[in-house]
Amino acid sequence: TQSTWGRNASLMPDLHIRVGGTDEETPISLEDDQTDINTSYIPDSFLFLTQQSLQNLQNYKYNGVDNSLYYEHFASPLAKWITETFTPTWVAPNAITVTGFLISLLSHFLVYLHCPQLTEFYPSWVPLLCALTTFLYQTLDNMDGKQARRTGTSSPLGQLFDHGCDSVVVTIFVLNIAAFMHFSGYSLAVFYLVIMVAFYVTHWEEFHTHKFSLPTINGPNEGLLTAMCVCILAAVKGSEWFTPTVRAPTMLVFLVIGVVTVGLHVRRTLRTTHLYPRSFDRDAPISAAVYRLLPVVIITSYVLAMCQSTVVFRMPYVFYWTVGLNFSSFDVHFMLNLLCDEAPRVLPKRLWPMLVIATVSLLHRSGHIEQSEEALVIAYFFGTLLHFTWFVRQIIRELCFALKISVFTIPS
Repeated sequence: TQSTWGRNASLMPDLHIRVGGTDEETPISLEDDQTDINTSYIPDSFLFLTQQSLQNLQNYKYNGVDNSLYYEHFASPLAKWITETFTPTWVAPNAITVTGFLISLLSHFLVYLHCPQLTEFYPSWVPLLCALTTFLYQTLDNMDGKQARRTGTSSPLGQLFDHGCDSVVVTIFVLNIAAFMHFSGYSLAVFYLVIMVAFYVTHWEEFHTHKFSLPTINGPNEGLLTAMCVCILAAVKGSEWFTPTVRAPTMLVFLVIGVVTVGLHVRRTLRTTHLYPRSFDRDAPISAAVYRLLPVVIITSYVLAMCQSTVVFRMPYVFYWTVGLNFSSFDVHFMLNLLCDEAPRVLPKRLWPMLVIATVSLLHRSGHIEQSEEALVIAYFFGTLLHFTWFVRQIIRELCFALKISVFTIPS
């Protein structure tokens, strides 16, 4: 996730971006201003942006670093070369982002058709295609920010759009790998949660430390590289090769990447958040930071409580996509709070159905009630999907109006 926005003096004064793991700082030009924020009028239909949030948005400064050696020496130079050599300047950065997203979504749909319960055998071309689409997604994800700086069209919308797509694609990659390796039950739950939590705490740290920092080993680089290797192994060896003795060390690699990422983010945040507290956290910055991990605890408890349910074994995509879209919705809203310097709502109402469904599931499995949770799980999935679609559309609409820009076109 390498989104970077600059070239707008009103948005990002005195911005410098550290490149890779080096000590070199690359200043981004703040000339040729193409975007300004519309703070004079807020339509009544706006639900997320306020006059104050737009004022705060003008003071936001992005500060990012990726310490991955793979990114510094391969992924970033490759993306830069493709962007400067083959990408026309009329191509919008968000168009690059959504292209990578749609490619990943298409490969995921093919995985679902062949492995609807994550236990079926699959033709070798399916994981091979997923390895290719994962590489394409990673490359395009690195290209969008470079194209934005190249064309002078970087914006808060671009950063939010990029991170929003990334948050959804996490579920795609996890379920793809689970289908190829036949993860289920607790193994799938732990695998999914470690990856998803690692993604969330990256932005959680940025919110509290004012810096987006990826460690030497991280999900967007080494995590996706490992996923590509697993896909290639699945294509060459077949699903029968992933016996428990093979799945265990492979799972361990993913867990190490996830746990290291989470541990480093939490450690840095708790050590530095009191140095630069936000205005609404000055009384107790560390307590506020820990409190904002509560949604992670709720979602983790829900997944662990439900992962052994018969309904989840029969409909793993429905269950994990419900969790993933809730995670993505919360993460995008959290990112918007970061851009606008607003206190996030820690316990949104959309998380409460998890408590009801988990309770019904546990009572059913213990024999206290006859009715299963299947209807509730399905209803929760469609409700979450509708809410997420509306939520993303509304956020994009409001930011486009406020920033006076379009999503997929570059102003002449």
